[in-house]
Amino acid sequence: MYCSECGAKIKKGAAFCEKCGSPVPKEKRDLEDENKENEEPRKKMSKGKKIGLFLLLLIVLLLVGGYVFLDHYFSPEKMASKYLDAWIQNDNQKIYDLLDLGNDKTFVSYEIFKEVFEEEQEALKDISNYTIKKIDYSDGGLTAKVLIGYTVKDRPREEEIEIDLVKAKEKKLYLFDDWQVVINTENFLAQDYAIKVPKGSSVTLDNIKLTDTYLDQNDSSEINDIYTIPKIFTKEITIEVETPYGIKLTKKTVPSSEDVFELDLNVDDLSDEMKNTLTEKIKTDLNAFYKNVLDKKNWDSIKENYIYNELAPEDLKKAYQKLYEDITEEESTPLKSFTVTEVKLSDISLTTEGKFEVEARISYNYTVGYDKDKTHESKNAYTSTFTYDYFEEEYKLSNISRFVTYFSIYF
Repeated sequence: MYCSECGAKIKKGAAFCEKCGSPVPKEKRDLEDENKENEEPRKKMSKGKKIGLFLLLLIVLLLVGGYVFLDHYFSPEKMASKYLDAWIQNDNQKIYDLLDLGNDKTFVSYEIFKEVFEEEQEALKDISNYTIKKIDYSDGGLTAKVLIGYTVKDRPREEEIEIDLVKAKEKKLYLFDDWQVVINTENFLAQDYAIKVPKGSSVTLDNIKLTDTYLDQNDSSEINDIYTIPKIFTKEITIEVETPYGIKLTKKTVPSSEDVFELDLNVDDLSDEMKNTLTEKIKTDLNAFYKNVLDKKNWDSIKENYIYNELAPEDLKKAYQKLYEDITEEESTPLKSFTVTEVKLSDISLTTEGKFEVEARISYNYTVGYDKDKTHESKNAYTSTFTYDYFEEEYKLSNISRFVTYFSIYF
């Protein structure tokens, strides 16, 4: 309470101001006494509450400190340091764990990684000292580039290396960014490796069959399927393809992000069983064609032998009719017999209609008649192309590009 005349502080219960002597109104003294009676005495904080408050403060400090520590622990600089340390220590497992290889590690497994990186382990293991010099963020903070200066044993001159990192979609411990090292060299990793094969083909990479998960529906067409492998190490792989035409091919290649593996049919890639099957098929079909002509059978009488999918190929019909006309019109030296003795495959290719063409060198024996009762036997060879369709697990003849229609009596 203060004096209304001079403003000096008045002691509790005083009737007069000690400074100016002015009397203190009784109502003020009574009000002060009433307030004093109404005041509740302050309670001292219990020991338990003090301990609880201390523990709460300690937990907050630990959480804040832990967050700061873990945030640094998972930072791009720390991940780059871990990566470099793993190289120096030849710790393949740690190197592998720090790489950005995506969720699908089918073709970037740890076992394959060890094989690919074996020769590279010598590159950085002699580092004696290194320092983080700079870090740059880009792509809105989604990628980072860490510049590291380092020295190598017995080489005092400092060298530099840049380590690229990318922020993963999922966080570490639900709170912290997960930075992973990006390999930017084609020597190690190919991304979005494309494999183009005939529609409906079965594809196997190093004994792993590709499922529809890898099938690119957007880029595939009515004729071809395109499989895309998100990430694959650039080591030699074996690709096995079984086409809907029953053709099985095995090829070795090294994946690349820039190249598309496109099935290039080659006779040398065919299995011996496949070569024998095609060879015998060509021999049988060609012998049957000439025999039917020599027996003077027209197309309508034999077309049932060539019907598949409810139709006989129109191109095959034209080819047979042309052979029939050419052979039957050659009255001067009529053909008596024709036998294929050997078939050598020289080329094989796919058509845009989904069929395949086989080029072959045909060796044959023949007999012609002349001067009424005289005959002449000889042999020769020529090249022709045979078109086949694969229907209900059988090869169906669709066309023959060329026939022999002239048979000499002199050689």
